[in-house]
Amino acid sequence: MSVTFRETIMLHSLTCPSYVELAHPQINDEAYRRDILRQIIGRLNWMIGHHNKVLLIRFDVRFPDGYPHDGNNREISSLLRRLRENIEWSGVEVQYCWVREQVSSLTPHYHIVMMVDGSKIQNPMGILREADRIWNHSIGYGGTGLVNFCCHDGGVGHVMLRRPSSVAEGEALETAQREFRDAYDDATRRIMYLAKTYSKGGAPPRAREYGCSQID
Repeated sequence: MSVTFRETIMLHSLTCPSYVELAHPQINDEAYRRDILRQIIGRLNWMIGHHNKVLLIRFDVRFPDGYPHDGNNREISSLLRRLRENIEWSGVEVQYCWVREQVSSLTPHYHIVMMVDGSKIQNPMGILREADRIWNHSIGYGGTGLVNFCCHDGGVGHVMLRRPSSVAEGEALETAQREFRDAYDDATRRIMYLAKTYSKGGAPPRAREYGCSQID
């Protein structure tokens, strides 16, 4: 059954202009997980409320053929913990969410969305290369191709969201609002992919199918 799921979040006027209305899109309960969508959108909105620019980065990770996976999420938790520590060591705030999926393969794969302070990091490649290095090292793999940077069809796997300036006026303000909304819509479409129900539901008992960083 298709249900309109619309939650309007008005960010505090001191941290984000009151004209910024952030709304969840329509979702189909059978096709998408509300709980996952809420967690990711909530972190995106929180980052927007605390930073003028937010860089949203998507990437996927998988295991090599024959990897002796024991059913838990130890490897993805280790990857994201170490990656976050490295980013924050540079003085950059970061939030992330991951989801676990598995259909017919013997091991799961993971989709990740990461959000960082876009005023300090404008290019995602450093983070993506570090994710690739940490993942390969943590599972003892010497090859390549296990971390997908999500640059499909010649596109890019990231979105930069620029919050409109509080001093902008007239045409400049309208342009900034439009660009922000377009970027937010783009980010939401990428987030929706993580919330899909397809290929979820196969995790062992007590193994989580998604996880998120803590909001301080």
